[in-house]
Amino acid sequence: ISLGNTPNDGLVYGSKLYIVSDGESRIEVVNAGTLQSIAAISTVEMLGGTAGISPRHIIAHNGLVYVSTYGSTVAAIDTADFSLKARYDVGSYPEGMAIVGNTLYVANSDYGQAQNASLSAIDLSTGSVAEIQDDLVKNPSALVAVGNTLYIVDGDVYGPAPDYAFVSQGGLRQMENGQISQVMNGSMTMGANQVAVYNGKVYVMQDSYYAPKLMVLDTATGASAQIKLQAAAGIDFELGLVNGLAVDPTNGDIYTVCYHVNAETGYGDYSGPGFANRFDNSGWFISSFATGVGPNAVIFNIK
Repeated sequence: ISLGNTPNDGLVYGSKLYIVSDGESRIEVVNAGTLQSIAAISTVEMLGGTAGISPRHIIAHNGLVYVSTYGSTVAAIDTADFSLKARYDVGSYPEGMAIVGNTLYVANSDYGQAQNASLSAIDLSTGSVAEIQDDLVKNPSALVAVGNTLYIVDGDVYGPAPDYAFVSQGGLRQMENGQISQVMNGSMTMGANQVAVYNGKVYVMQDSYYAPKLMVLDTATGASAQIKLQAAAGIDFELGLVNGLAVDPTNGDIYTVCYHVNAETGYGDYSGPGFANRFDNSGWFISSFATGVGPNAVIFNIK
């Protein structure tokens, strides 16, 4: 079956693979082992035409999957019968999510407009939702958690059309005990699949559409450093323009999913097939393989 317009995110939870298709307002549910179709969940039918539009990202917790939509909503969906268990009103254009304890945090990107950007904190015990705003959070798109600390990928901010003038640079922020601070500077592209966590370290891609640079924050020491993505002598590989980043939870291998660079324009080839690169945890190239158009997310099935 076709996944339609813009499969945007996904995860394996239990025996099922959930695939979020933004342009279709649909979540495809398939058997994670056989890829046989199980169900198709329409977020518009589930939440309504406004709240259910454009599902963006998905996370799982305690037998439920949580899906953010551009309708300023997070839906809690039962993984047994795919019914709606709860819905939460959140901020403007929510993207990535992360769970700390029993709180689900949501990155409200405001579509990069830097006017109403915020985080929503959903207490999964009571259902209450609190909004968090901070001067350091202007274009949040991705959230990850290490222990009780929340890490926020905050994208660069640009002005309106037609010139889209640069306004401010993004970076990696952390929220600990309710306080938000900056832990890494650097140009960040808006995209909730540009960050990963492995072995207490946060991996984030800077300048992903221009000159991709992989940075790693050691959360134990607070030190950050670049991992140079490179190949052994005599081996060539294309770095491309990175549209997604992931780290294999079983062995630490690093995956990037990328656009080829259009030789005529110097920009990404957004209509042609992309590709994926695999590196070891030190950044040495292992292999590459072709993908479809616009590769965006990496989903591991580690069973």
